[in-house]
Amino acid sequence: WAQAQDTTADVSDSEKSVFVIAADDEPPTPAISMPRPGTVYTTTQDIIIGAAAFDNVSVAELSIHALSSTDEWTLLKHDAAPAATAPNGRSVVTSLLLTQEQVRSVLLAGLDLATVDRLVRLKATAKDISGNQRDSQEVEIRIKADAPPTLSDILLASPAPCVQGQICLVEVLAEDDVAIRNVRLQIV
Repeated sequence: WAQAQDTTADVSDSEKSVFVIAADDEPPTPAISMPRPGTVYTTTQDIIIGAAAFDNVSVAELSIHALSSTDEWTLLKHDAAPAATAPNGRSVVTSLLLTQEQVRSVLLAGLDLATVDRLVRLKATAKDISGNQRDSQEVEIRIKADAPPTLSDILLASPAPCVQGQICLVEVLAEDDVAIRNVRLQIV
């Protein structure tokens, strides 16, 4: 019911209306959007973690958690105002960069970094404006010790013999679990 009055004191009343207001009892649907399940990292790499959530009304909060080396869920990021990707905050995203130092101190605390090979579980938690909350499915990644590079034997690139005073092409294959910075050849 509504009523309006003008400057001359004339009054009009509206018809009575009945509205049914449904309770928001549906929790949001969160997900870890990156990294992909099964991704393998070394202790010398940074890790980017992303999360997204959708709600039928509006997502108010989005958090990222990891099961740490202490076997307890550790809050990595709590976003009380996640970036909306749809009108009214129904779909939101957030992300964080864990530097290799943070990976070591938070996810691998107390473990021997020279031999570590650990599965780490990640999850996202979303809460909507009505307080409904849900955890995502867990995503498992692997963090292992950084292995030293491997080198193949040095081989002549051609079957012809190498003669003093001529240019000789050689081949060597260097491989690493992260990246090769450089390869040096020493001729003696």
